[in-house]
Amino acid sequence: MSIFLRARMAEAPRVAMLGDVFVDMQADGVSGLPEWGMDRTAAAVHLLPGGSCANTARNLAGLARGALSVSLFSALGDDELGRYFLRRVKEEGLLHSPESTLRLLPRVSQSCCIILSGMKHVKPLGGLVRLDADRAMVSCYSSTSQLSVSECAPELGDSEWALLHLGGYFNCPKLHTEDLLGLCRSVRSSGGIVSFDPQFDASEKWQGEGQHLHRLLSIVDVMLPSEIEAMGIAGTQESPNAAMEELSRRYPSALVVVKLGAKGAIAARGAERWKQPVFPTQVVDATGAGDAFDAGFLLQFLLDNTNVEAALRAGAAAGAATVARSGACVNPLEGADIQFFLETSAGS
Repeated sequence: MSIFLRARMAEAPRVAMLGDVFVDMQADGVSGLPEWGMDRTAAAVHLLPGGSCANTARNLAGLARGALSVSLFSALGDDELGRYFLRRVKEEGLLHSPESTLRLLPRVSQSCCIILSGMKHVKPLGGLVRLDADRAMVSCYSSTSQLSVSECAPELGDSEWALLHLGGYFNCPKLHTEDLLGLCRSVRSSGGIVSFDPQFDASEKWQGEGQHLHRLLSIVDVMLPSEIEAMGIAGTQESPNAAMEELSRRYPSALVVVKLGAKGAIAARGAERWKQPVFPTQVVDATGAGDAFDAGFLLQFLLDNTNVEAALRAGAAAGAATVARSGACVNPLEGADIQFFLETSAGS
């Protein structure tokens, strides 16, 4: 049983996760980013299920452990890597009916992300050199670029959802349609929540196809961008706080949560403001921390959407649990992983 959803309902609330799926090829312990014609050493290389939406979905299902029915809707390449992803999530047994919600696309290769994870040298002005955990990525968007709402019908449109989460929006240009706006309106009209994590916009236009993003954010309940994404969407490089204020001004009914990495998270809705520090932990790998934050936050927010402070703490705890181990989501989080941080530290 989840540490958040302590009282199981007669029927588990249904959650739809719509967005990107990748297969990650992760190199750990990278000694430095290579230049053209050069080589760098790595401690190990792993093949892992990945993607922002997929990571959040698997972590959410792992934390809820049956208290929610979590469905992941996406497109996979009909190749060995796409079938690898489908095989992994079926073996985990956490997601609802992945064989029907994950569509294998004929003659399309699986989207992949090559992740270089290691320590970078940072030399602050007037200070000593220090090592910070960081990562760099190279991505192929082949199958995620083909994902559309119609690709997921009828399962996605024929059900009522307690939550519709849109993950990896900028990785999925065929979601930038009126169909998606109609789906969001339908979920909200039936009492559900719509949440949104954009991921980085490789075009750096931050508008979506045909300036779709503004229309989408006007009907979103919760935004969960990183600080870079928030500043890009808000069109300001002044600071993450300025970006949050601008987004809150444009979309006053939405809860805007900006993830700040090692600096925690800030949030705004209307006149209310919140700030959540990180939980102290040894950082092994920062990959996937934001996706895990989404999962922890959304689980607690589903339990009580009036208690934003508790949701931020749950998100920060999920992020801390993820950075303390290697890989974005090698194995989904469990309730005990979050409970450890919530019971042993107040955040600092």
